[in-house]
Amino acid sequence: MTFEQRMSAVKDWLKEDILPRFGAPPNIDKARAAQDVAEAVNANIPSTQTMDQFKSHLEKIERRVIQNAKSRILPVPKDFIDACREATKSAAPVTKTESKLCPYEITERRVRAGEAIGSTWLSELSIADLISKTSLTMKDLEPYIAAHKHTINGENNEQNGIHRW
Repeated sequence: MTFEQRMSAVKDWLKEDILPRFGAPPNIDKARAAQDVAEAVNANIPSTQTMDQFKSHLEKIERRVIQNAKSRILPVPKDFIDACREATKSAAPVTKTESKLCPYEITERRVRAGEAIGSTWLSELSIADLISKTSLTMKDLEPYIAAHKHTINGENNEQNGIHRW
């Protein structure tokens, strides 16, 4: 969509849906206030591929502005900008991962990064499972096992790389 198409859609939306609901702000020309709002809205809606997506954003903005309006006077452009941010935040695309979250993969990544892992991974059975189901070795887990032994003695776990979940 071009800038002109977006501005035309925003102005039509303002004229048909927003301005009939709200009165003019005192001491400000209604046309100038509407122009300020149109520019603010257009600048804060992300680029979309189709007019339907753009109108969907405008509908969400309209609902939020109407819900948050404190009077029947046209809200300031900042209120529209906040509504744009809320509307587009909820419309952020969700990326799907190809595999489900695997606790073994997560723990392996954490060990490789030197991050804390849960103490439940450090029992003999869990260590054996972790080694058999990942590419970790006993050498990779030795610092965690040593820190876990200090846990039994009541020492500070977080500094040793162990986190009790």
